[in-house]
Amino acid sequence: MNPRALQDILHRDNIFGSLNARMQSLATLQQAWQAALPPGLRSHSRVIGTEDRLLLVQAENSAMAAKLRQLAPSLTRAVAQVLPELESLRIQVAPPESRPAVRHRPAQPL
Repeated sequence: MNPRALQDILHRDNIFGSLNARMQSLATLQQAWQAALPPGLRSHSRVIGTEDRLLLVQAENSAMAAKLRQLAPSLTRAVAQVLPELESLRIQVAPPESRPAVRHRPAQPL
């Protein structure tokens, strides 16, 4: 199936069309979120949705969530360029099963 035929199917059905629009919206918000973050923090959180005038963000751990909360006012302003009705952020910590595995290096003998 060629990409054009798939696009036609997605836009023909209301369910797929609304799902596609929602996914496009979340992708745009994720890009704005990533652009607003300092480079060292970009891989440690992600946009998971919106609720009314609230942007929902998931941080990979509590230390990262605390840092994002410190930056919340400037991050909110930056993302509001894409989502003008945005008023605030809700930052939550990812559940343990969705966090990346931590690799421990074996102890080196002295």
